[in-house]
Amino acid sequence: MTNSCDQEPLKDSADDFLTRKLNRERHGVGQKSIKRAVEKYGGNIEQQYDKETCLYR
Repeated sequence: MTNSCDQEPLKDSADDFLTRKLNRERHGVGQKSIKRAVEKYGGNIEQQYDKETCLYR
């Protein structure tokens, strides 16, 4: 998954990206779904933010 953003994303204590949107309960669902599927099938997730391209993956 790749997303663009105009500023560096926030992270929580588990190093997961957090939304800056006001209604946080309705945002970030896509990332949570991906994380559940990866965990279910024994995969790994690597999340990073590239300051040069303003993309997070």
